[in-house]
Amino acid sequence: MRDEGRFQNLLATEHDSCGIICIVEKDGYPSRDNIQKTIDALVKMEHRSGFINGEGDGCGILTDIPRALWEKKLTDAGLDGKLAYDERFSVGHIFVPRKLDISVADMQKGIRELFAQFQVNILLEQENQVDSSVLGPNGRNDEPTFWQIAGLCDKQEVKVADQLFELHVAIEAKYNVHVATLSNVTAAYKVMGAASILPKYYNDTRDPLFAAQVTIGHNRYSTNTQSSFFRVQRSRVSGTTARSTR
Repeated sequence: MRDEGRFQNLLATEHDSCGIICIVEKDGYPSRDNIQKTIDALVKMEHRSGFINGEGDGCGILTDIPRALWEKKLTDAGLDGKLAYDERFSVGHIFVPRKLDISVADMQKGIRELFAQFQVNILLEQENQVDSSVLGPNGRNDEPTFWQIAGLCDKQEVKVADQLFELHVAIEAKYNVHVATLSNVTAAYKVMGAASILPKYYNDTRDPLFAAQVTIGHNRYSTNTQSSFFRVQRSRVSGTTARSTR
């Protein structure tokens, strides 16, 4: 018997038709080539992504934490660079909207208090390490503050992943921000634009030390949803077991 209701109310349900790629280094060693191949594949799959007035609907990559890069960042800040290889070391990529009643600074102050409450010590913060000039009009209009936080989990009786998950949930429950990733394993980079924009937008992706063992790439193709920065690369928990076996 045919299901008469199967195709009803389709417009009320969100639909996607995205392009996905994953590249893994079998030897367990991070490489820049891993990331470049993923981005090249996303560019080739741009026919599986949406465009509005010639501007991409969004794309992103999820990688293991670029530890050599964070070692340099910590060292340059006068900190112990080897902490980047500690299993308690975590990186948060938080996107804070600029057009809300509460200011970015006020939200950041409250989020720092949550880090302290959940016993995640903030080692280093970086803000807007991007090149906004590569974005199109839609991307610039919707561009949030990109806030990177390197932390060290200090709650001995709780697993690091559980501690970070609870903090992640608490942040988004209290503030209208998007935690792209908050993890001791992975980091997400996303942009409102075509795949070719991604490596030009982030300072990290342009750095020679940026390397990954596993990279998951995503081109967004929205069929009945509005284009939005915060809808790009939503698969922030995919591949969370990806880690270097070195």
